[in-house]
Amino acid sequence: MQFNINDYIFYSSGGICQITGICNTPFKGMPDREYYVITSVREPKETIYAPVDSDKVYMRHIMTRDEAEKLIDMIPSIEGIYEENIKLLKEKYNEAMKTYEPAQWVRISKTIYRRANDPSIKRRLSETERSYGETAKKYLYGELAIALGIPESEIDGYISDRVGGIA
Repeated sequence: MQFNINDYIFYSSGGICQITGICNTPFKGMPDREYYVITSVREPKETIYAPVDSDKVYMRHIMTRDEAEKLIDMIPSIEGIYEENIKLLKEKYNEAMKTYEPAQWVRISKTIYRRANDPSIKRRLSETERSYGETAKKYLYGELAIALGIPESEIDGYISDRVGGIA
């Protein structure tokens, strides 16, 4: 997949990022090829160099505004993950995260919200489970904010106004 300077992307090990340049081998000892210069939206001082021709790291364009609005409109119909066995549930969280798809982040967020607020669940959420929820929300809200052109802090309200929230 080709990216251009200023494109916003989802980068598997950096989250929501922006292509800020394209350069030839940035450091001695690196293979001689072209690299994307990638800057994390959350950590703007963090610079990543990814070979333009590499298929080892997952990168994709972020959603368009229309795709973001369609996803938000679909939230009420997106099912959470239903699994009673906590070990299998964590595997399903991991599988969903590895798709790097926003609809899967919604599934995880819905599942975590349901489990955190379900009085029949006798124990608290584990740190691992809480971490999946925080990461899914960070990726989802970060991508929606860029796609919709609004601050990330307003995403909850935007979703609530359109569809009543993620839960």
